[in-house]
Amino acid sequence: MKILFVDHKFHTKTKSSNFFLRILNEAFGEIDIEYVDIEKSRRLSVLERPREHDLVVLWQLDFLAPIFLAAGYRTVVVPMYDGSANMPYEHWLAMSGASFVNFSRTLHERVTAVGARGFLCRYYLKPQPESSLPGFDELRAVLWMRRPEDGLTPRLVERLIGDDLAGLHVHNAPDQGPPVALRGSEHAATRLVCTESRWESNGNPYLTALKRSNVFVAPRLSEGIGMAMLEAFSHGLLVLANDDAVHNEYVANWSNGILFNRASGGFHVPLEAARDMARLGWRSSVLGYEAWQDGIAELTRFVADTPATSVQRPPLSRAELVGYWDAYTLGIDAHQRYLRDHFVDLRTVEYRRDVAAPVRALLNNAHTGVFSLDEGTAFFGDSPNSPSNKFGLSDSDALSAKVDAMSVGFDLACRPFESETTPEAEFLVIQGQMLGDTDSEWLALIHVNGRLATRVRLPHLSGDFAIEAPFTRSLKPLSFLVSFVNLSEDSAHPAGAAKPPQMRLFACDLRGATR
Repeated sequence: MKILFVDHKFHTKTKSSNFFLRILNEAFGEIDIEYVDIEKSRRLSVLERPREHDLVVLWQLDFLAPIFLAAGYRTVVVPMYDGSANMPYEHWLAMSGASFVNFSRTLHERVTAVGARGFLCRYYLKPQPESSLPGFDELRAVLWMRRPEDGLTPRLVERLIGDDLAGLHVHNAPDQGPPVALRGSEHAATRLVCTESRWESNGNPYLTALKRSNVFVAPRLSEGIGMAMLEAFSHGLLVLANDDAVHNEYVANWSNGILFNRASGGFHVPLEAARDMARLGWRSSVLGYEAWQDGIAELTRFVADTPATSVQRPPLSRAELVGYWDAYTLGIDAHQRYLRDHFVDLRTVEYRRDVAAPVRALLNNAHTGVFSLDEGTAFFGDSPNSPSNKFGLSDSDALSAKVDAMSVGFDLACRPFESETTPEAEFLVIQGQMLGDTDSEWLALIHVNGRLATRVRLPHLSGDFAIEAPFTRSLKPLSFLVSFVNLSEDSAHPAGAAKPPQMRLFACDLRGATR
């Protein structure tokens, strides 16, 4: 299979896509690469010569997917939350014929809601040995000041946690422009003792500072993968990060790290609590890295199995490509209008808009609680048995369940299902109970091992229900995710305000294909 990898030119500097390229190279052999400067270029050289590739992989350039689909290419899209979080529903609908590899559960919800084929990843870096982890006799923080314009500065760190810090190291290397003058500026801390470094021609002063610290402040408001955060986890630092994806898909607040926002007041972090949270963060890196390595083979199979496009429209002319590209660079409104005029059916957009609303946004202002386990029962929603700050989970394997519960639903590894006594089973049967009546329409999305298995409308009235989710028998242990989308068009339940249904799950079972 001959693959073309299309990437943003900026990543030749950051090298953030290199790990994925290595995976593709090992699985499929040599990969052709085309780097695109979307601000300066309006052309794709691959489309100007005879076709020679079997499949195209778009790294963080999801807006190009409709172009390649229209040209007949099997297309894999790897979107990033920090670049595509605000894209309209039409954006995803126009490329629903592509396959998606998602490193954010929030984006995964959006693309699968339009019927696209999706694969959910959770990436981790190789953890450092436990013997090299930092001590916590005092708190020493490090901040890579990448986005001072977003307020992620030494002054913010001082306001949040300055009273607990013995010092702060600032790696002064913004993504855009020269280093920022700190002394006497609006970004500077007023009381906190700070040291500073910048990129050097030899050596890596940031990594040196990271190894001397035990508290890490995430340098951006949101991330696509969060390499700097994952590096901090792998080195055993306490992670502080803004409460947005993908930070809040890895950080369980005040468990393996701390989430904040720029309006947060200051908080106190005792040394013992800092040490315990940092160790759990490192432990999540150990378990997560093992799971990532185990899942690479399935990831490459997903890429290889990308189906041929079913897009029913002719390839874009040179003028159409330039027009589409210009509309995208002009902003979301222009991009949305162009998509409606040229790529998507407006009636479909209006009918399916609510289904595509991201679960995180729907539940953002609701008291969703989180689930706990009590005698085999999983409670969530507004149930009094799903307290927001407590889990009835005792071992570290529950960490992923905790993290996921705070983002879009819950994710529970079903290790008892590893038994070899049920090789014929092909359905996961989830039995639950609505704890109260609801006047909203709710759709339950059931993922099995990261893939959307089924969608089921939940009943309005209290009572028992059962959901069957098909799965591939070779995948084990099983992991299932239940999350919710509000389908109600009633103005009394606007997106972001409607609460998830109160319910509990009390049984899961495996059944064969014939019953």
